[in-house]
Amino acid sequence: MCKELEKEDAVYMDALGLMFRLHTRDKLPEFLDRLKVLADCLTDQKMWYQKWLFDITTIWALSKVGNTSQAHVLLEGLKSRTCNLNNKKQQLMQRAIQLAGAVYEYGKGNNTKALEMLGPNFDVVDYKVMHVLAFMRYITAYLMEGNAEAVVTTCEKANVLNLHIYFKFA
Repeated sequence: MCKELEKEDAVYMDALGLMFRLHTRDKLPEFLDRLKVLADCLTDQKMWYQKWLFDITTIWALSKVGNTSQAHVLLEGLKSRTCNLNNKKQQLMQRAIQLAGAVYEYGKGNNTKALEMLGPNFDVVDYKVMHVLAFMRYITAYLMEGNAEAVVTTCEKANVLNLHIYFKFA
C-alpha cells in the first residue's frame, strides 16, 4: 500500500509541477479548470505533511484557485509541526516556514507581499537541502519579472548547483 501512495504522490507532484510551469509561462488560464480539479484532490489531508516540496506546492495550488482556507490550514499545520523540534532544527525549518508563507501569498496574487516575506537576503541556494530549489528558481524568476538581472542571477545559481528539475515532463 505504501508503494501505491508513493506512486500517487508522484503523480500529484508531477501535475503540480506542470501546472506551476504553465503558470510561469502565463498559460495557466487555459488549464485553470484542471488546476481546480487537482486542488480539490489536494484537500485530502492524509496526503499532507509527508514531503516539504509537496506541501509547499500544494499551498500554492490551493491558494491559486481560491481555496485559501485549506491552504492556510496546511500552512499553520506546518508551523505547528516545527514547534516540537529541537532548537537547531527549528531554526533550519524557520526558513521553510517563511518560504511556505511567501508561497501562500504568491498563490493569492500578493506578489509584493511574497517578496517582502522572503526578505532582501533571500537566496534560493539555501533551499537545496529541502529539494525545493527547482521550484524556487521558477517562483523567484516569476516574482522578479521586470528585473532581468535578478532573474538571470537566480537561474545561474540554480544551474551552478547542477540540480535536477524535480518536475518531470514526458
